[in-house]
Amino acid sequence: MYTLEEKYDLIYTICMTSIALKDELRKEFLKNGYDITIDNFAILFRLWQQDNLTQQRLCELTCKNKSNLTRILDTMEKKDMVCRTPNPADRRSFMISTTKHSRSLQTPITKIVLEYSHKIFECISESDIEILKRVFAKLQN
Repeated sequence: MYTLEEKYDLIYTICMTSIALKDELRKEFLKNGYDITIDNFAILFRLWQQDNLTQQRLCELTCKNKSNLTRILDTMEKKDMVCRTPNPADRRSFMISTTKHSRSLQTPITKIVLEYSHKIFECISESDIEILKRVFAKLQN
């Protein structure tokens, strides 16, 4: 049986790994000339999959709360990455969609992420990756 301290150490390791991965990916974006944050990428990734989502749906898909998402979208709107339009089905909400500029980023940004993920996972076997996926799926539920 694991002690409370060992469980805490594991949680700490997971958190620090997440931070390190996000920091390194951000550096890859900057190294390639793209001023894009991990949060920007998470939002764009979802919008590239399905454009024109409600702000609430983006909160759910990116695990962001409303106030954080609003702040991120404000910045992205200033950088011409997204645009907000009133939701015709609900005047109290907005629809978030990509811009021509952010759609032009899809191919190069996706390439950077794929190359980075290949570099990260090249030292991990496919069976270990499958175990990681199962473990993280359990942790998320």
